[in-house]
Amino acid sequence: MLKEPSTHNDLGMLYRQNRQWLLGWLCKRLGCNHRAADLVQDTFVRLLKRDEWQHAREPKAYLMTVAKRVLIDHWRHQRIEDAYLEAFKPTHDIPDQVAQHAIELLMDWQTQAAPNTWDRILDWRREHPDHERAWQQIEVTYKHFAALSPASTELARQTLNSSQQTRRRTVKMLTLLCVGVGGGLLLSQQPDHTIQQAYHQTDTGEQLTLELMNGSLVQLNSRTIIQLERNLEDIQIRLLQGEIFIRTAALDSSAPRLPLFVTTQQGLLTPVGTEFNVRQLATTTEVSVLAGQVLLLSGPITQPHVIPTGHVITFSKDQLLEQRPIHPSDAAWTHGMLIAEGMPLRQFINELSVHHLGVIRLDPALDTLRVSGSYPIHDTQNVLESLSYSLPIQLKHVSRYWISLHPSKELKK
Repeated sequence: MLKEPSTHNDLGMLYRQNRQWLLGWLCKRLGCNHRAADLVQDTFVRLLKRDEWQHAREPKAYLMTVAKRVLIDHWRHQRIEDAYLEAFKPTHDIPDQVAQHAIELLMDWQTQAAPNTWDRILDWRREHPDHERAWQQIEVTYKHFAALSPASTELARQTLNSSQQTRRRTVKMLTLLCVGVGGGLLLSQQPDHTIQQAYHQTDTGEQLTLELMNGSLVQLNSRTIIQLERNLEDIQIRLLQGEIFIRTAALDSSAPRLPLFVTTQQGLLTPVGTEFNVRQLATTTEVSVLAGQVLLLSGPITQPHVIPTGHVITFSKDQLLEQRPIHPSDAAWTHGMLIAEGMPLRQFINELSVHHLGVIRLDPALDTLRVSGSYPIHDTQNVLESLSYSLPIQLKHVSRYWISLHPSKELKK
């Protein structure tokens, strides 16, 4: 268990007290003690370069957050290297220097390193047939690079410079931390990195659409609560309750290309050029991918798990529970509809209740009935009335906000 340092400004004590625990946590996820030791160093060096941790109410929780980001960066860099090797195998017959330059141009364009980057790419492609073939091939594997942040891009260049990723050792700085000398000076010389947080909530029957600074759109379903956190490196959405739909920005968007992460009670997700729906249930998370891919980065897994287009996955903290093809009903709420195909009536009422202002009670005698059709979620009263015409049920209005569904005389017979 992580231990609290005696003072919030003692990074050296935080390192000494928690290094061994953090090493074990990373080793469990990486399966390599040496790589885990590298990431422990990277975690504390990242802390060394900022001072916001000193103002955190729970430094141990902040340490874990930074360690998770370092681990995610590691996985991203591994994906870059894998993509590079896959995209330019010997069978493609593309010179190594040409291949590497194509990838570097792609990252320049993605991070908007210069206003004329796309013109430079076009000119370079016209210079030689190998250049055009290299660019065509890199476009095929572009999705592997879509989530890079500007900070990650520089490290990605280091990955491309060697078949084995080299790391800059930081033993001297960590030694200073261990003996408690110089840490405050180094921290005070670093630029300010601020974290902005906000909560957004929808009530019963409401929906809300937010545009993030990276151009992505987030739509909140009824009775949904999210915590939105933004810093210079990424954007994080914590789904506390309910359901959200996310459409990431187009590749040609002028918005900053900050990576996006979604955290639920059961795991951590990141999109790769996609449209997807995330639903927080009582003890599980349900993810539906309509376009692109979503990576499950942490949760009931030991390595990133890809959720492809057209699939729905349900997982708990401990295991992947279900994977099935997507159905039009999975994100129909974004179009103001509730779609049912042979859905048990009780399940249908539970879904409808999210959008209904008041209480809907269902007689257990109706549990055997099933519902099919498309229903507007913004007029729940009419939906209930229509059910009374298509199914052997009758409505009883106990009060303005209380409706009970009972068997009709026909069903009782």
